[in-house]
Amino acid sequence: MNFRDLQMLKEIAMLGGVDSYITVKTGDLARRIGCAQQTASRMVLNLLSLNLIERSPKTRGYDLRLTQDGVDLLFKEYLDYIRIFEVREKLVFWGMVSSGFGEGHIFVQRKGYQDQIDEKFGITPFPGTLNIQVALKERPKLRLLDVLPCEYLLGFEEEGRAYGRVKCFRASLNNTADVILVRPEVGGHADVVELIAHESLRESLELDDGMWVSVEVEA
Repeated sequence: MNFRDLQMLKEIAMLGGVDSYITVKTGDLARRIGCAQQTASRMVLNLLSLNLIERSPKTRGYDLRLTQDGVDLLFKEYLDYIRIFEVREKLVFWGMVSSGFGEGHIFVQRKGYQDQIDEKFGITPFPGTLNIQVALKERPKLRLLDVLPCEYLLGFEEEGRAYGRVKCFRASLNNTADVILVRPEVGGHADVVELIAHESLRESLELDDGMWVSVEVEA
């Protein structure tokens, strides 16, 4: 995969090839990226061989769309640009306060987690988490939590039940309260982040469901 191949992949995506097959001629692709038609044809064949795009089985022409591998590759590029242009010292996103499923207090009250939180962050956490449903346009940023530095709460067994490893990020809520963003490696909800602190964030910041807040994660 070189720069020109990546550019070709992007052009196919911009023509609509992420969601459905598009009918396109190699001559049109060549004009879009500024190369000879033969070169564009070779690039398409290379993307096909790398399983980054696929042809429609119903036609013989260039009806193309991105495979999941192709979408993932472009999304990785997108995350890189977010890190370059948006994330310097902090990753910032907006979300809405929401009620959870009553699992947060179970997590926080486990002694195996409490002891580690005290050791790593020097706090005794309030027995509950604040759930933030991240705004739709902000959700791609959550993928950056896979690569940002973090602390880990190690998994353990307690009362015959296994508890998994949890990622923890130092953060702030509304640029006011110091919090810890906790993200289980297994389970959880893709569009929701959970925050813990030494006190009830709902009470101290007078938060109710439906209120918009900002979360700033140290990068």
